[in-house]
Amino acid sequence: MLAPDFSEVVENHDRLSPSKHGLAVCGLQRGIRVLLCAMLMLLGSGCGDGPTGFGNPGSIEVLIQSHGEMLDPNGYQVVIDGSLTRSVEVNSTTEFGGLPPGAYSIEIAGVASNCIVVEENPVTVLVISDKKTVGSFGVQCFATLGS
Repeated sequence: MLAPDFSEVVENHDRLSPSKHGLAVCGLQRGIRVLLCAMLMLLGSGCGDGPTGFGNPGSIEVLIQSHGEMLDPNGYQVVIDGSLTRSVEVNSTTEFGGLPPGAYSIEIAGVASNCIVVEENPVTVLVISDKKTVGSFGVQCFATLGS
């Protein structure tokens, strides 16, 4: 299987037509999986338009739903890529905007000892130019002994 060569696309992306950028790469390179091609087409649609030169910013909306007994009174921390942190309430939504296109890790931290995050934590999401990506988490809390 041939390894894909993206050097021409990376070096010349400003001169490539955005509508043909992903298609040209997918059509010329053998062995590229369909998912990678789709990502290239979506990310390439804004080539040269944004601050990074590879698309306009997008956003991540994080939804948190807590269930059970003795919900965490302090809420949680939503952490994006280990550095963007925001405090949130137990049943809430928060949005991180202005993010360059790419893959991001979302983590729920600061969960009380009687609660668990019921989904994968952290989870990786893909931010696409001019789009909102949604990540959701469920938190289940349990009564503690003696309460």
